[in-house]
Amino acid sequence: MLVSQPLGLLKHLMLVLSDSAAGGLKMRRTALAFSSGFCRGWHGPCRVALASVVFAAAPTIGAELAAGIVVDARGTPVAGALVGTSMTLAQSIARMKVQIAYATPPVVTGQQGEFGIPAAPIAYTHALVAVSPDGRLGFAQRRAGEVTRIIVSAPARLNVAVAKSFGHTEPFAFRLVERGTTFAYGTVGPHAGEFIVPQGALELIGGDSESVTVTEELALAADKPSSIHIELQPTFWARNLGKPAPSFTPPDVQNWGSAKPFSSLRGKWVLVDFWGVWCVPCITEMPKLIDFYERNAVLRQRFEIIAVHSPDGSSFAAIQDQYARLTKAWGRAIPFPLLFDATGNTHKRWGVEAYPTTLLLDPQGRIVGTGSLEKLAEKLGVTS
Repeated sequence: MLVSQPLGLLKHLMLVLSDSAAGGLKMRRTALAFSSGFCRGWHGPCRVALASVVFAAAPTIGAELAAGIVVDARGTPVAGALVGTSMTLAQSIARMKVQIAYATPPVVTGQQGEFGIPAAPIAYTHALVAVSPDGRLGFAQRRAGEVTRIIVSAPARLNVAVAKSFGHTEPFAFRLVERGTTFAYGTVGPHAGEFIVPQGALELIGGDSESVTVTEELALAADKPSSIHIELQPTFWARNLGKPAPSFTPPDVQNWGSAKPFSSLRGKWVLVDFWGVWCVPCITEMPKLIDFYERNAVLRQRFEIIAVHSPDGSSFAAIQDQYARLTKAWGRAIPFPLLFDATGNTHKRWGVEAYPTTLLLDPQGRIVGTGSLEKLAEKLGVTS
């Protein structure tokens, strides 16, 4: 069936996806390969070379799909565009990445600009992004059960300069947000970076583990490069190195005796990990923390690890489904104390601005600084 008009295409797409849902949708996912030397400037056309790779068919899925169409500013469907749930920004299109749920390769639009993505990997996101074969960028809000229309246009250029007069030199991680929805991520290091970005009125939100989160309003246009200068300020804990750490008063605690006060941690090295089930770096690091904790059980009188979940949901029970999927993937549950404070008061007292944030406390309960298994192992005289 040939559909020449975008409106007819959308109706046809919904019909095809509906018919496909019952028996599982087979999708072709395409990896990206770029020719070197492309996209050094935006004075002329920027061509992107695509290399197709056919992946295994997607598993059987339910009726709810993320479906849509990619078009240009004139409404013409764009074939061969990469579509995902987020983009990782870079200095050129050649270095950008489009992915689904951080790790899954993007899908590619068909001849009429159509695409479909299984709902399961992106149930937690509200954004869809696209990169056309000629380097145009676009994004759109995703709404469950609706066809998403992504309009791609010529990219803008953004220069980000970061100044920091305290602590350690760390990458400045940021995200681009449109009406509360994050669709792109970038990292500046050590002092400045230049990025190819979509056009639009956006917010840049970012920081590092020692800094207060900053928010900058942006008005990005293809014909005018934008520049911002950010002066980082230290978080509460970064201003209080060597001083006693704030107390723990979470209302929801797992793996900790109800009659056991947190003051019993005195005399131990304590690694405090602020994390979230939605945070990919967090859940990647967690099995390493579990391995270390179990491997050094004989030293438990000298150290403790505490995981403090981000204040998402009303209680630990609200994230139980996501946590259960993670424990299945890890092959075990978190054995050390797991704290949940839906009020966010614990995170505010500790000055947590980013996830993951891992802090090390000495046996006197004082903040030593950012922590890691390597630092904890060094204090205990063992290997990480």
